[in-house]
Amino acid sequence: MSSFLPGALDAIGRANTTARRAAQTGRGAPGRETATRPAEARGDRLTLPVARSPPSPPTARAGWAGNWRAHNGCRSFGAGDRIALRAAWGLPSVSAIVTLLSPALFPLLFGLAFVLGSYSLFPLRWAPFLITLERRRSGLRSKRIVVDGRSFHYLEGGTGVPVVMLHGFGASADHWVRMSRSLVKRFRVVAPDLPGFGETNASRSERFLVPMQAGRVRAFLHQLGIRRYHIVASSMGGNVAGVLAHDHPDEVQSLTLLEPLGIRSRIPTAMDLLIHKGQTPLVPSTAAEFDHIVELAFVKRPFIPRAVLRYMRAKALAAEPLHRVIWKDLLAGEPYLLEKNLPGIRAPTLVIWGDSDRFLHGSAVEKLERGLRDVRVVRMHACGHTPMLERPAETRRHFEEFIAQLTRPVSSAGGATTARRP
Repeated sequence: MSSFLPGALDAIGRANTTARRAAQTGRGAPGRETATRPAEARGDRLTLPVARSPPSPPTARAGWAGNWRAHNGCRSFGAGDRIALRAAWGLPSVSAIVTLLSPALFPLLFGLAFVLGSYSLFPLRWAPFLITLERRRSGLRSKRIVVDGRSFHYLEGGTGVPVVMLHGFGASADHWVRMSRSLVKRFRVVAPDLPGFGETNASRSERFLVPMQAGRVRAFLHQLGIRRYHIVASSMGGNVAGVLAHDHPDEVQSLTLLEPLGIRSRIPTAMDLLIHKGQTPLVPSTAAEFDHIVELAFVKRPFIPRAVLRYMRAKALAAEPLHRVIWKDLLAGEPYLLEKNLPGIRAPTLVIWGDSDRFLHGSAVEKLERGLRDVRVVRMHACGHTPMLERPAETRRHFEEFIAQLTRPVSSAGGATTARRP
């Protein structure tokens, strides 16, 4: 705006000067502008012309309003001046703008009101759209493949070395979406819904022991042609990942465990005490129980759209009978199978543990450090049970630094430089 203000002010100032000179009865000296006062009733004398200083040149510090007053003899900036200024700039009036925009503005406002109203009245119908939108933002696509007669649902994106992500109990592949946002630029990210969770079907007549779930995951990966891969696993998924790393060391290149289940902690948590009493604290039967589990999972809950949260709650309550069967099988077999498998795991391992986890006690990290051959531990301050949801960027950074260390060149005994392949 400042680029054409001086020219507009000059044009309006010249117009005002011409009007004043036309109204004057006399002329002043060259370079001096004069104004004549009207005759008064005191005799037949006229007042002498009063000299007025010429307009001051515009200055940058004075601003456009100050320059306007300088052009017009310190006269105030009125409504007529605004009209003249708008005309000098070629700007339309407010009424013209409203008239121009009204054909498009009112349908736009109506459409916005319709969208907000339908979101408030029918949030569950919006949830699949919002979930798909977040998947696409992270470069992931929803896919299906049939393995041994079962339709596996999974998310996949990116190219490169495969990174397989295994979720926890009551969760789904969507728990990895935010952490995967930039991983797809370097890796082929594959996140399946484990049988009985998310959109992968299962029957209550099946068995869901940890080794059986691990076998189903391996068959799924082989069906995709994946034979060597990194594993990132959370909670129950960590117990499944431990079986894969223990039984198939040539396939698992590295292991990243986020607060894994399957370790008996030295100090029991409130959830441990409920489990010992025969209860199922992670299988909600009411909306209030689901909301309570969600609150316990985080220190600071990340943003989750209200529609998506209601959708997750409805699916969890609908799956309650099946999840009770799965929970029973997890405890009926070897609930601390990961701890048993630790000595036989050869893969380099990264353990990420939130120090404010209210499901698992931090003393379990001591056994992970003692039992694993090659382990690095990252403790995330003021973080709950699901770091990949609560602080996805930080969790992703720890994983990327871990993988970078694995591929960093190291010197051998003979002085030659070698690199570990990811």
